Amino acid sequence: MAEIYREGEDGSIIELSNWGMGGADDPAKAMVGRKLTDSELELYQELKARDRTDSSIWLELHPAWPRGNGKEILRPLQRPDAQADAGKMKLTLRQITTAMLIKIIEARCHHKFENLTKMKRLELESLAETMLGRNYIYLDLNDC
Repeated sequence: MAEIYREGEDGSIIELSNWGMGGADDPAKAMVGRKLTDSELELYQELKARDRTDSSIWLELHPAWPRGNGKEILRPLQRPDAQADAGKMKLTLRQITTAMLIKIIEARCHHKFENLTKMKRLELESLAETMLGRNYIYLDLNDC
């Protein structure tokens, strides 16, 4: 799991700009980043209290950031059009959350796996796609 946020010497929360790189053990490189604003800090603390990972917190703090390695931007769910099955929405595996991917894999296997949370997202997508035989699912809005 990526460590994106660290506590500064003054108690502030620092969003590391070099979290994807090695050398975080070097104190000179460990705190390269920016302090969270008051509103960001409030959201950070709320999400951290819910045991959210640093990666998911970062996504919440940066909603406009391109997803999918910059090749696509995931948009919020939209209502299905008139031609789609009533109440069903087609979503690519890239559009669903990591927790949903894990649920799909576990439901397909009829078994709960504790180690799936340690897998990389790309690996989970690949596993789910192989198990489903396609790269999308249908979400039935009537079940919500």
